[in-house]
Amino acid sequence: MGTPECIEYMDVAENLFNHDRGFQAEMTALLTSDCDPHAFSDAIARRLPTREAETLRQEFSELPHWLGRTITQHWAMAHAAGKRFELESVRPKDVLGAARDRRVELSVAVDDNAVVVHLSHVATRHADWYATAPLAVAR
Repeated sequence: MGTPECIEYMDVAENLFNHDRGFQAEMTALLTSDCDPHAFSDAIARRLPTREAETLRQEFSELPHWLGRTITQHWAMAHAAGKRFELESVRPKDVLGAARDRRVELSVAVDDNAVVVHLSHVATRHADWYATAPLAVAR
């Protein structure tokens, strides 16, 4: 991540989480359901132009199943507390190492004012095992 395309997706998602009441209601409903893990990214993809939606779905199909639910849980925590929610695409510190190791990093910073989620990975360089891990860990 950290590419212009990934930054745009995260900006769109952050805007939806913070300003779109319909999206917020959908995400809240997904959190209380036993939905498919990709329902979270699909909710974002449906709000993107077709080409960008396909790219987003492809990326999320390779990322850990728990990612969409985890991001949404952190948004829900910020939203319930009336705090700012930020979602940021961060370029890996060691891009070659992240690509070689097929590493995905998620970090969350919580302070008095906000919940900030950082996601870092190299597009298309993801380990097969965590995309196909048992769904039980995603719910």
